[in-house]
Amino acid sequence: MRPQLPPETVTTLTPSSPWPSTAPRTPTAVPPQTAAPPGAALSPRTVVYSVTGTKQLLDLVNVVYTDERGFLKTDVNVALPWTKVVVLNPGVQTESVIATSLRGRLNCAIVNAQGQLVVASTSYGIIATCTR
Repeated sequence: MRPQLPPETVTTLTPSSPWPSTAPRTPTAVPPQTAAPPGAALSPRTVVYSVTGTKQLLDLVNVVYTDERGFLKTDVNVALPWTKVVVLNPGVQTESVIATSLRGRLNCAIVNAQGQLVVASTSYGIIATCTR
């Protein structure tokens, strides 16, 4: 004879997700940036790259930007909005951010250390390019 098991108890928990929502979002325009990012006094060579827009379910948003040494760097499958603060080394002249998406719609912007908008793309397409 088999031993009798106690009755089964089932408890259902709804965990909060550590991942950002991938549900379609309302498009966001490039935010007007009139002040430097928070923090200590910024180097005059500081630039702030930003990408805004929508990211669809199973979408892949990649961002390529100019790093402090003037080389291109890639952030893969980023969440939106995406922002990167970079202090360019002396001699680096190019400021660039390019974002691509399979299905979302993107905008980009570059803001200088004084908080002034240097360049923006508000094309709201699958590719957003900002270069100076």
